[in-house]
Amino acid sequence: MLDITDIKAVEMEGFAGALITDRAKSEGVILVNEASSRQRRRFTTGHELGHFRCPTHLPPGPSGFRCTSADMRRSSASKADRAAQMEVEASRLSAPLLLPAPQFRIDLHRYSLMQMGENMQAR
Repeated sequence: MLDITDIKAVEMEGFAGALITDRAKSEGVILVNEASSRQRRRFTTGHELGHFRCPTHLPPGPSGFRCTSADMRRSSASKADRAAQMEVEASRLSAPLLLPAPQFRIDLHRYSLMQMGENMQAR
């Protein structure tokens, strides 16, 4: 439906994930590092999907994007570093896929109530 033809867990050294696509992003294949945890693979899939769906993300190489764990940990980037900006944007697109804001608010509220209960018991 999104022109992603496959998502594969593969052995990758030095990369958490990759998006194999052409410059036009007519279709793509997402690769995730099979050594990563299930949760990390899910985030990586969302991150690579973010690269694919964002029209301003142009592959830096002839076969797509190659992303390291450090790329995905970035929380900010200077305006002069477009590659870093794309990594931050892709991660920001991935996060709400895994935990949509309404569910996050519910979980945060439950956690806050739980913390308040523990503080009351400690007194």
